[in-house]
Amino acid sequence: KHIESPLKLVYFSRVLEEKGIELAIDAVNQINNNSKRVELDIIGPIQKEYKNKFNEILKNNKQKEINYKGVLQPNEIHENLSNYDVMVFPTYYASEGFPGVVIDAFISGLPVLASDWKYNQEFVTDNFTGSIFKTKDIDDLISKINYFILNPDVILKMRENCLKQVLNYHVDYVIPKLLSDMNLQAIDENS
Repeated sequence: KHIESPLKLVYFSRVLEEKGIELAIDAVNQINNNSKRVELDIIGPIQKEYKNKFNEILKNNKQKEINYKGVLQPNEIHENLSNYDVMVFPTYYASEGFPGVVIDAFISGLPVLASDWKYNQEFVTDNFTGSIFKTKDIDDLISKINYFILNPDVILKMRENCLKQVLNYHVDYVIPKLLSDMNLQAIDENS
C-alpha cells in the first residue's frame, strides 16, 4: 500500500476525555493550521456523560478533516482499520488495562501512536510497531505525527512489523507458550 497525503489517522476506542480524544483533536488542528496535512476519523461509542461535550467540540471545530464515524460492528473492524495509516491511542484513562484495540490495529496492519501510559509500551514497540509519545504532551504527539507525515516509508515497514507481531497473540502461539511456562504439555488429541 502506498501512503498518500494527507496522513489518515484513526482514533478507535471508547470516546471519553480520559482516552485522550481532545488531545488528538487539538494536535490535528495545530498540524493543519497552515495546510491540510492530516485527517482524523474517530470511531467508537461515546460515553453518555461525555456526549454533549464531545458533540460541542465537533460542532465548534472548523476543520472538515476531523470526523466522527460512529461504531463499527465486530466483522467490520479490521477491514475498516486497514484503510488508515496510523492509529492514535492517546489514553490516560486510570483503569486502562490490556488495550485490545492495539491488537485490532496490528491485525489490520496499522501502526499505533500511543501515549506512554500504563501497559502501552508492553504492546507497542517504539519505532517498530508504532511510536510512543509522552502522556498528555501535545508537542510530543505533534512531533510524532509530523515524523510520520515526513517519513511515510516508515509506516510501510511498521505495517509489516504489526502483521508479524500480531502472531504473538494468536492462540496457536499463546497456548503452547503458556503451557511451557507452566511446565505442562498439551494433550495430543491423536494419542
